[in-house]
Amino acid sequence: MKYLIYSVVTIFLVGITAGGFQHFSILHAVPQLVLLLVILVAAERKNLDYLFVAIVGGVLLDFTTSIAFGSYTLSFLVIGMLAKFLFEDMLLARSPLKHIPWVVTSAIFVQHLWIWLYNGTLIRFHSSYIPLRLSEAMLIAIGAIIYTLLLLFPAYWIIEKLNDYIEHLDNRKKY
Repeated sequence: MKYLIYSVVTIFLVGITAGGFQHFSILHAVPQLVLLLVILVAAERKNLDYLFVAIVGGVLLDFTTSIAFGSYTLSFLVIGMLAKFLFEDMLLARSPLKHIPWVVTSAIFVQHLWIWLYNGTLIRFHSSYIPLRLSEAMLIAIGAIIYTLLLLFPAYWIIEKLNDYIEHLDNRKKY
């Protein structure tokens, strides 16, 4: 049941990210709501649910955007694993909410740098024909950071309610 809920929420976030927010971009960027979901699920849940969200959200965004396939999926997986490591094994486990803005900012920079490197490598091997300069990638990253941080706390509240509901379902399943 929880994977159905994660799928519906992820599809909804991909829809409004790739569809709705495209018309209201800041510096040619849209908020990274799926990335935010991956980070928050990695921070809040004690299992590997973030991998499911990363794969589903990444594949859907790879299909709906014009960059090379795998750009979002691989970046979400790596960022999810790093976030899980930071929030479980590092000192961030005690109060994850106060660390989330800088983790999200770092994750967006890492994601856009990855997209730039990955697409540049594919262009070198003639597998892709959409060049992206580093300055363009960082400008888009700044716009994405601004947009995502504006929506961080409403998204955190919604995802927190979603996690509470999934915890309730998990606890009910045990009894």
